[in-house]
Amino acid sequence: MSRGELVTLEEKLSFVDQALEQQQQHLRELKEE
Repeated sequence: MSRGELVTLEEKLSFVDQALEQQQQHLRELKEE
């Protein structure tokens, strides 16, 4: 694996991380209502 590939992998991972966090927040908001 080249360095560039690793960078894009990390970027994708952090993007997925953010998406998961947003979904969890959304679920919490739904439960609180």
